Amino acid sequence: MDLGKQLESRDKHRELLIKQLGIFELRALGREVGVKSPTSKKRDELIELILDQIYNPSHETFVPVRRGRPHKQLSNIDDIMQHVIGADDTISQIKPLRYDEVVCFSQDVPVRGNVPARKEVFSGVVRRSQSVHFFVDMKNCTKVFMPEEMVEQYNLQSGDFVVALASQINSENQFIAEAIQEINFVSSDEYVAPTQQQGQPIISQESLPYGSFKLFEGRRNLILYKNNLFEDDRFSDFAKLCQERGYTLITLGLNTCFEDQILFSSMKDMLNFTTAYASDFNEGFNKIVDSIALTERMLESGKKCILFISDIIEVLSVLDQCFTDSEMISGHKKRSVIVAQKLIGLGRALDNGASVTIIMTYRDADKEDNFLSNEIAKICSRFGE
Repeated sequence: MDLGKQLESRDKHRELLIKQLGIFELRALGREVGVKSPTSKKRDELIELILDQIYNPSHETFVPVRRGRPHKQLSNIDDIMQHVIGADDTISQIKPLRYDEVVCFSQDVPVRGNVPARKEVFSGVVRRSQSVHFFVDMKNCTKVFMPEEMVEQYNLQSGDFVVALASQINSENQFIAEAIQEINFVSSDEYVAPTQQQGQPIISQESLPYGSFKLFEGRRNLILYKNNLFEDDRFSDFAKLCQERGYTLITLGLNTCFEDQILFSSMKDMLNFTTAYASDFNEGFNKIVDSIALTERMLESGKKCILFISDIIEVLSVLDQCFTDSEMISGHKKRSVIVAQKLIGLGRALDNGASVTIIMTYRDADKEDNFLSNEIAKICSRFGE
């Protein structure tokens, strides 16, 4: 039998298997292969959508909105997937892994306990896990829940930066917000939630000096650094320039040296998503996720933003510690690469004036990194080599 007939026979067998499934199994299979709202579809329509998704997989981003109780996971769904999809046609090929699937948070409902009254001011980036909103404090990683009425009052969105007074609710060092003081660097009394900006991508000619280098707004820039940031004035001078021009400067740096930590802490108008040397990788993961969400939110709000990533390969190294993938891409775990691509892909300029300019540093020792040479370097302007 030639290849064409073999494939035709396999497809007919696959369709027969699907048509023999019960409605609950069909709905579970539909969710696995990316069918939208499978529970709202009639049986025949659902079968056609499943087949269409298998043969013509959609690559659009779809994150289901979960309301009420979560869907039950069928115990035999893996067997169904194996028989219907087949070992030669894996689900990863049908539905590519997305950033939203890699970075997801368990729904942790706040539980009040008997603890002494304690209030503190915290700041962080709003996240949403199903119906629960919270943020992780930038300084000590304390988790602060946000009442839904507060979220609705200010129309808070994922990625908003908030400063809030919160009270402790249990012995797990969890807090709940009582009053918001600032939202996106504006007093909560004056804050008006921005409408989403719908600008079109452009190639900006607006330049930014970084030392002797001429960078352009909205682009990705890769700079070879011989020493740590504190050892010359380029970074501190650039931070002052960002303040003068009204740019939002976000700095992401993981396992940074003691002296760089002092430098970062001295900059009051910079959003400091950095960790000290030998910090826990979970803390680093929180910094990465929050810097991505905040940068996206600033772009949506029509702002000009600079995302400075100190040592991009160290960021990848921390990500590799966070995941247990066996599949590797260019020397790094697959999920690490997906997060790094999301981070680097934020760079752009829009015709409404909004932009994200990305500056990444690396070191001589990183030149042999395959992801740096095979992917990052190809989409960046390169300096210092």
